[in-house]
Amino acid sequence: MNNNHSQLKFFIVFFLVFVTTVANAQLTIIIDQVPNDTPSHSRIYFAGNINDWTPNDPLFSFSLNSDGKYFIFLDSLELEMDLQYKLTRGSWDLVEVNADNKDIEDRLYTYLGPDTIVLKVANWKNPKVPNKVKSSLSYNVEMITDSFYMPQLNRYRRIWVYLPPDYDIEEDLQYPVLYMQDGQNLFDDASSSFGEWHVDEHLNSLFDQGYIIPIVIGIDHGDSYRLNEYSIEESENYNITPKGDLYLEFLIETLKPFIDSHYRTLSNKENTGIMGSSLGANIAAYGILTASEVFNLAGIFSPAFKMAPSLYSYPLKKSESIRIYELCGSNESKDMVANMMEMDSLFMSYNNSREQIQFKIVEGAKHNETLWSNGFKEAILFLFNP
Repeated sequence: MNNNHSQLKFFIVFFLVFVTTVANAQLTIIIDQVPNDTPSHSRIYFAGNINDWTPNDPLFSFSLNSDGKYFIFLDSLELEMDLQYKLTRGSWDLVEVNADNKDIEDRLYTYLGPDTIVLKVANWKNPKVPNKVKSSLSYNVEMITDSFYMPQLNRYRRIWVYLPPDYDIEEDLQYPVLYMQDGQNLFDDASSSFGEWHVDEHLNSLFDQGYIIPIVIGIDHGDSYRLNEYSIEESENYNITPKGDLYLEFLIETLKPFIDSHYRTLSNKENTGIMGSSLGANIAAYGILTASEVFNLAGIFSPAFKMAPSLYSYPLKKSESIRIYELCGSNESKDMVANMMEMDSLFMSYNNSREQIQFKIVEGAKHNETLWSNGFKEAILFLFNP
């Protein structure tokens, strides 16, 4: 009897906790169908614009109920918040795709109040299946190496380089340099997870129009390392152990000296830029705020400042050569525009001129490569052709 009583008490407590959780949850997502080859009890994650597209965020992991259905409760959502997301099995190499193993568009949902949505997953990306997406690399983009050593982090990374079309012709010319994060998504459809920025095509077009264009160095993100490498402060909410200082040290102390010694660069701060989107934009902002002796040019696209509030405490040093291009869309998360406006005000408060700092909100645009690609040319013109 005592054993039965204990079991009954356990189930009552479990039921009450479950009911309370459901009552407090604003959005319930249920996956009622997964591919047949999904490993038993496989972890499935929500990766979207509310957790900076982290593919293995433990705080956004689905649970498995007794019926074999995956479910997750999302709370603290704001009314009319637009969600963009995909489902993964812990990596972008294992993201959901269509039945033909091809990428799908982001899932979209507008939160209008407590709700339950039911999803089906057609297929998981299979890295062993050859990528049928044709490479879109221009002739003047090459991979420096797929295993550049990062001593500060004790790991290796793929590095790309874009060289201006006249680099091998005008052998006496030196060029400014732009260091860009998330290298997978800059030049090539075949390597990108969400589509590419078309950096090479945009720069070649600007070159044909007679503009100054930089050498571009693309540094791949580290997949599961991305969240920590692009972060500068701890966060229990986002499960962050920051490695941003070490990553920035890698750029400054290891990668930049290598690039300056192997390519004809204008290595001074006035001709050195850093650019990124989302968390990559945080690192770009951190670079120009804390290492302006190295970077005087920055492209800050759709920054995730909510994950790095300490950035607001760093003064932007007054300098005639500092130039910053800020961009976001009006249909990103609601805090995106407000946070970027706050940072812009701080940039301007240190006696910098509007001629040095450009701030742009694109009406109707969302948090994606299309927005960043569309804004890239304007950013290059502003940063490198004042």
